[in-house]
Amino acid sequence: MAAYGLSDMVLTGEEEEANLFGWRSQDTEISELERIGVAETIVKAGERGIFGKVRGGQFHVPFEPADRVVDTTAAGDSFAGAYLAYRLKGQEPEQAVESAARIARIVVSSPGAIIERERFFTQLRSDNVLASEHSNVT
Repeated sequence: MAAYGLSDMVLTGEEEEANLFGWRSQDTEISELERIGVAETIVKAGERGIFGKVRGGQFHVPFEPADRVVDTTAAGDSFAGAYLAYRLKGQEPEQAVESAARIARIVVSSPGAIIERERFFTQLRSDNVLASEHSNVT
């Protein structure tokens, strides 16, 4: 818990927090993290979606299943990495969650987290995540 208090941003999941602290809801997680000074909290809640609280405002992004699930390896890591990338590119938190969830859906539709390269870069380009000097990366 002390490490969270040193963080400006926490991306977590209900299952993780239930195992670590016994917290059973995103409301508890968000309020506990806010209490210790976390400014931006994103809570993944499986099929209930993703909950966030930033600068006093709360939001919820509903769960949207992938068209097909082949392998869930790296789904959480891809979400976290994509969320950070979208935030660094200037997206607001709710939009960054939506964008990161799209990337995670692409990842789970491929075996072993080895995604179809062109599909991945097409999504990144459409979300303006790639810098212009990388727009021709394939």
